[in-house]
Amino acid sequence: MFDSHAHLEDDKYNDDRDKVIKECQKKMTGVVTVCSQPSHLDRVLDMTKKYKGFVFAAAGIHPEFVEHYTNDQKEQYFERVKEHAKEIVAIGETGLDYHWVTDPNGRKKQKQWFLDSIELAQDLKKPLVIHSRKAHEATLEILLKQGAEKVQWHMFSSKPLFQTILDQGWMISVGAGILHSKPSRIVRDIPLEQLMTETDAPYVAPTPGERNTPLTVELVIKKIAEIRKEDSATIDRVTTANAKRHFDL
Repeated sequence: MFDSHAHLEDDKYNDDRDKVIKECQKKMTGVVTVCSQPSHLDRVLDMTKKYKGFVFAAAGIHPEFVEHYTNDQKEQYFERVKEHAKEIVAIGETGLDYHWVTDPNGRKKQKQWFLDSIELAQDLKKPLVIHSRKAHEATLEILLKQGAEKVQWHMFSSKPLFQTILDQGWMISVGAGILHSKPSRIVRDIPLEQLMTETDAPYVAPTPGERNTPLTVELVIKKIAEIRKEDSATIDRVTTANAKRHFDL
């Protein structure tokens, strides 16, 4: 089992991070922990060293956090990402969030930093991890215009844009939302070679209000198998292979 998008660096794991990761190692092949802001980069890099070959790092600035940093801080962060490029498997998560950010200036800044992140990914030849909330059309337009090639749509569930994303050969990852949300059940129509599993842990737990962990990926795999009427072992094997191929592991 492979979790292609979690946040093991999140403060919610500060009391038992090592215990959680060791429990995951008993059942899983790997986890991509997604550094969403500059202040967490050292924590993420330390994890990839301590759990080399199991915890892998993505690095970016979540669109919701853009307003908390200056352009100079972003540039300094991107320089550090470049310095550690060999330790980082993807850039992101990045994109647009029009749910939490409603101010026009904030959205404009998001867009520019999204463009900068795409350029960084292209320079480093890394995949992009995309966050898009209430901004799917705008996000897609930017990706297409910038010629983005290797892309993971994190927690994607927009049926109208579904075919365009598949036609680009991009990956779609689904998490525990699939246990409750009908839109997430588009997994029935995703070619298996374009599907990855994730958890977004510690968020989006199967039971609302609880802390999620990457081990929830087992429930995600079982639900995908149920929806697609396929064997869980096959879903596990193929989605794990997809993640390894996508992140060049």
